[in-house]
Amino acid sequence: FKIKKITKDLIDKVIKETKSKKITYVGSSKGGYAALLFGLQKENSNIIIGAPQYYLGDYLNRSDNMNTLVNIVGNVTQDKIDYLNEILPRTIEDSKNNNVKLYIHFSSKEHTYEEHIRYLIDDLKRYKYEHKLEVLEYTNHSEVSIYFPKFLLNTIESN
Repeated sequence: FKIKKITKDLIDKVIKETKSKKITYVGSSKGGYAALLFGLQKENSNIIIGAPQYYLGDYLNRSDNMNTLVNIVGNVTQDKIDYLNEILPRTIEDSKNNNVKLYIHFSSKEHTYEEHIRYLIDDLKRYKYEHKLEVLEYTNHSEVSIYFPKFLLNTIESN
C-alpha cells in the first residue's frame, strides 16, 4: 500500500502548490477506481468516471491480473481478497459527509455493470451521494474508451 500513500501525498502536494479551489478526479476502468478512492476522501471534489471497478479484490483475482494481486498482498488468501473488496465501500461510508459530486458513465450491457457498478450505485444511494449517471448499452468493456471521452468533456463543460 506504499503506492496509495505516495499517490495521495503527490495529489496533496499538487493541490497545495497550485492552491486549487476546485478539484476534479477523472478516470475510467482501473483509473475510475483510483479516481473514486482519492476523490471521495477530498471534501467538495468532483469525480468523473467511466465504467469503474468497485471490488478490487475480485477484479485482481483473475488470471490476467494475478501478478498485480500478488505484488499487492503477497500470499493470496480469501481474507486478503475480501479486504481489498471492502476498500471502496468503506471509503464511501467514511466519506459520506465530504460533499462529493459524482458523474458516472457506464454500459448496462457489459460485465462491469453486473460485477461492480450496480453495487457502487447502490452504495452511493444508500449514503445519499449526489451523482449523475450516463447509461449506454455497448457490450464490450473496452468500448468505454470510445464513449467516455465525450461524457468527460460534456461534464466538464457543464460544470
